[in-house]
Amino acid sequence: MEAFLGLAAQAPEWLIFGESLGSKASHVGLSLRLAGYEMGATTLPSKAVEHALHGLLVLTTRASDVPMLFGKEALYLEEESAQALASLLASLPGLRESLRNTAIRGRKRVLNACAPEVVGQGIRRLLVQNRDGS
Repeated sequence: MEAFLGLAAQAPEWLIFGESLGSKASHVGLSLRLAGYEMGATTLPSKAVEHALHGLLVLTTRASDVPMLFGKEALYLEEESAQALASLLASLPGLRESLRNTAIRGRKRVLNACAPEVVGQGIRRLLVQNRDGS
């Protein structure tokens, strides 16, 4: 956390560090799961879905099914290190417009995949297949 506080102090035009900001004050939602840990491979991080639903650009690792859900409509941290994260965050201001569009497309992908109707139909198909023995 100290590294982020330091970056915010050195470059306030790039990073404002506010510990509890609402989605209206944010543009990027972080959902970082380290691939080396079992939980990173087993469950879809619900924070990534929540961030996208709120219209935030999702900055994430390639954990679990995140790449399958978002495809190219998220920003991926390719190297899991503090330096790589700081570098990626520092590059964001120059990419504002394209990243805004990425966030919009990411939200649409999540809505299409996670809408209650879509999930309900999937559960129904699963139950019917199991009941019929198919």
